[in-house]
Amino acid sequence: MTEWSFSPIFDSYAIAGIAAAVLLALLAVPPNFGRLTRSRKLVLTALRLAVVLLLLFALLRPTRVQTITRTEPATLIVLADRSRSMSQPHVAGGQSRWDAQRTAVDAARAAAAELSQDIEVRAWTYSQSLQPFDFQQGLANASLDGSTDMGTAVRTAVRGQLGRRLAGVVLLGDGVQTVPAPEVELDDAARELARLGCPLYTVAFGPAGAAAQSRDVAVENLPDQYTVFVKNELVVRGLVRVNGYVNQGIPVELAITNERGESRSLGTRTVAVPLDGGQVDVAFPFAPQETGTYKLTLTAAPRPGELTTQNNSLGAYLHVLEGGLKVLYLEGQLRHEQRFIARALDASPDIDLEFQWLDSRRRASWPVDLSAVLDNPRFDVLLIGDLDASALGPQQLEAIAAAVRGGRGLAMLGGYHSFGAGGYGETPLAPAFPIKMDKFERQNFDEPPREDLHWPGPLRMGPARDHSLTRLGAGSLGSAGSPVGAGGPVGAGSPIGAGGPAGNREGVGGDRASDNASDTVARWRALPPLDGANRFQGISDAPGVQVILETAEKAPLMVSRDYGEGRVLAFAGDSTWRWSMRGFQDEHRRFWRQMILWLARREDRIRYDTWIRLAQRRVNLGARLAFSAGVRAPTGEPLEGAELVAELIEPNGQRSPLRLSRNKGEWNGVVERTQATGDYRIEIRATNAGQPAGQTRGEFLVFDQDLELATSAADHEQLARLAEATREFGGALVPSEKLPELLRDIASRNRQFKVEVQTQWRLGDTALDAWFFFLAVTALLSFEWLLRKRWNLH
Repeated sequence: MTEWSFSPIFDSYAIAGIAAAVLLALLAVPPNFGRLTRSRKLVLTALRLAVVLLLLFALLRPTRVQTITRTEPATLIVLADRSRSMSQPHVAGGQSRWDAQRTAVDAARAAAAELSQDIEVRAWTYSQSLQPFDFQQGLANASLDGSTDMGTAVRTAVRGQLGRRLAGVVLLGDGVQTVPAPEVELDDAARELARLGCPLYTVAFGPAGAAAQSRDVAVENLPDQYTVFVKNELVVRGLVRVNGYVNQGIPVELAITNERGESRSLGTRTVAVPLDGGQVDVAFPFAPQETGTYKLTLTAAPRPGELTTQNNSLGAYLHVLEGGLKVLYLEGQLRHEQRFIARALDASPDIDLEFQWLDSRRRASWPVDLSAVLDNPRFDVLLIGDLDASALGPQQLEAIAAAVRGGRGLAMLGGYHSFGAGGYGETPLAPAFPIKMDKFERQNFDEPPREDLHWPGPLRMGPARDHSLTRLGAGSLGSAGSPVGAGGPVGAGSPIGAGGPAGNREGVGGDRASDNASDTVARWRALPPLDGANRFQGISDAPGVQVILETAEKAPLMVSRDYGEGRVLAFAGDSTWRWSMRGFQDEHRRFWRQMILWLARREDRIRYDTWIRLAQRRVNLGARLAFSAGVRAPTGEPLEGAELVAELIEPNGQRSPLRLSRNKGEWNGVVERTQATGDYRIEIRATNAGQPAGQTRGEFLVFDQDLELATSAADHEQLARLAEATREFGGALVPSEKLPELLRDIASRNRQFKVEVQTQWRLGDTALDAWFFFLAVTALLSFEWLLRKRWNLH
């Protein structure tokens, strides 16, 4: 359909009409043509009228809108199951499910050929990955492998076609999901199709009645590994599927086995399902009391008449780490320093930071009740930023002082309302600080900062002595120390690294100590200066007070002391975030990590971290297992120059080396084939410059339990439920013999899916229009000029 309209200039017919009237009026003025015949006058007038009409045509800008109705291109996704369960019978005593699937695809090839005239057919086979195949060529003989992961297969295929209209997804298979922890759950994949308005057609292979006839209890979907800090609560969750024992109580037990092989029960739950084939979630919360590696086993008690008990239990591994540090950070102003400190501490997996913002704009509600968090015995370190003492109040400050005396660490950071400026000099917390404060330092809110309380920037900072807090490089300063910007002797080195479970240390001494200490001094000299800092009025005369960091003029910037069983730091800076911004991220992370560890009396934890990561912790007998390993420096970065050695320890204790290949900051390896069931270990030993840099190990379980073949039942109900999620768009469970009819129906639906596409042309929108108009006007005027010349008109 074609429609014409006008788009006058300035969107006004009035303006176009006025311009046209003026042009036509000019024609009414008779020119002095001299002696001309009537016919010549008419020719010249007609030429000028043609020019006027062209100009009027341009003023009105005619527009043509053309509407075309056509069928929108679409894609049909076909997914065929190639997992091991497809080797089981399609019907009792008949062909396999794979052969039945091949037959169904072959029968539908003609219908697919007709369909492909309007719809592109994209086909894959799936198990735990997708492999494309040509639907017109059919399913060739294939090696059935892997477990069934329908949800991930559907989402992966669909997201590969984003931007195109989907005519539907045809999912062929037996409907039995066997991957323990799929990347995409089945229901999530079905809901995503519903959101896209895409129908899901499911085609089942395998006997539907087998599920009702089988009697089975299976433990499914137990994560294969857990990691928790000692004494922290962990919840172990598993999924139990029950066939044939409706409403019968089934005991489920969780057992834990330590490294010495000693086992004990963590409890028993009795579960029951109201529907055949139903699933029930079981949860076991507990808090491990000792560090180490443990094996967890979740077992459902065997029931009378079960066809198989292989799937009644699953194992997992638990790594209990030495207690992680809990840090509470109280801040009165949201600022760059706070965000960069949080980022630096989050890079340490053993430091858990909780942030509390006490907004100074809400001072009317101060003091804020923080008893719930301050009384939590899990907090090891308290950081106080730019926060006035009135935000906490005397009672809570007294509680903080008591907590520090009892062993917690405390650090106050620089800010306009920190230390004396924040009113801490008259609080119960004042005796804990290693600096002197008095009431005359108080900084009032909403007033300009007092210059006598702050050092102006730029302000360079450096070590005043050798201390674990000052070691940013590979070594340490000598006992005499050397502030930044100054030279001086460097004394003997001290241990700087610890790695592996045994806490291996690497000593520094002699020339090597001098080189390492020089590296530390050089790093401090290279750091960007602070924007400014709090000016301490004096150093406390309490025993054990030490100046750790100072300016080049010897003004103290970080001062420490022991207070009871705890440690306290006063740090005047509030702009170390500039280190990260200027490329010193490693130094920034190490500085703040070392501060937390020192406050918690765990400075000996500055060590190399040797790690191993397994692709999975449970593997079938004979399967391959990939793993990766590496060593991290105390800053969290890969340790350059490290070398790794890996060994496989089998259940009988036999050891064999494993080959490793390095890829940037990590090493990759593969356990090619396991020969027996049981518990295996991969041991990693790391060295750096010929010295031990730590060791670690990763455990995995090899079992002879094939969930793909554990039951002969095809899950027609699950396939029907998935299709039901897209029923409003046409989704349905389709018998395999009706697959050709389904494809023809999809083709018919697509032909009814028409879209209207409009194209618009308007005079002057393209350069071609402009040139055509220009040439037409020029031609008319030129022709008129030639006639006038020929007729001797001037």
